[in-house]
Amino acid sequence: MIGPGPSPATTAPRVLVVNDEPQLVRALKIVLTAAAYRFDSVHRAADARRVVAERPADVLLLDGTLPDGEGIELCREFRRFSALPILIMSAVGAKREKLRALNAGADDYLPKPFTGNDLIRRLRAVLPRPVDSGGTSRVEMAELVIDLARRRVTRAGVLLLLARTEFELVRVLAEREGRTVTDRELLRAAWPGERGADTRRVRVTVARLRAMLEPDPCRPEYLRSEPGIGYRLAVPREALR
Repeated sequence: MIGPGPSPATTAPRVLVVNDEPQLVRALKIVLTAAAYRFDSVHRAADARRVVAERPADVLLLDGTLPDGEGIELCREFRRFSALPILIMSAVGAKREKLRALNAGADDYLPKPFTGNDLIRRLRAVLPRPVDSGGTSRVEMAELVIDLARRRVTRAGVLLLLARTEFELVRVLAEREGRTVTDRELLRAAWPGERGADTRRVRVTVARLRAMLEPDPCRPEYLRSEPGIGYRLAVPREALR
């Protein structure tokens, strides 16, 4: 695997790799350190629990199959107490397995084999977007501008008046621009602490957001659905031509 050059981040994120394949672990260490990530690794689920409790990483790179358990179940366990970004890598690339991982709380799913570029791109997507020294963090997508620090969203220069729950959905999607966020994850972000809440809330809120964000809400370009999984925020196709 060959990865891209170093990340411009001022503080290198620490990646905890949970995998018992020595060759893969060595390759991951080369790719991650070349991209300016700090690297740590353990082989078993039990060791991952101990390390996360003692010295939390910035992102967890978790194998789907471990000597003492299943990666997806370990992810589900971590999600009970932590919002740590989790990327699951697995040789099982079926859509059903990906859905299981995302429903367990994984931030993304990386099927094996993968390239170093694929890995770094996915890691950058799941890590929270940094706020710069000026106190602003803006996501600009064609006519849409999302100011995460000031909690403002504009389209074509017009300020959109969003309710708190509406902004929270936009915030999570903007921080993970271009990748799918599950209904459950969006539900936790907008309605924290409300266990058992229905994901229909997410669909209703997304419909309201599309009425404000999209030039044509019936043909959404910014806020796209991934049926059975969730939603992602993306640059309109027209703007990419």
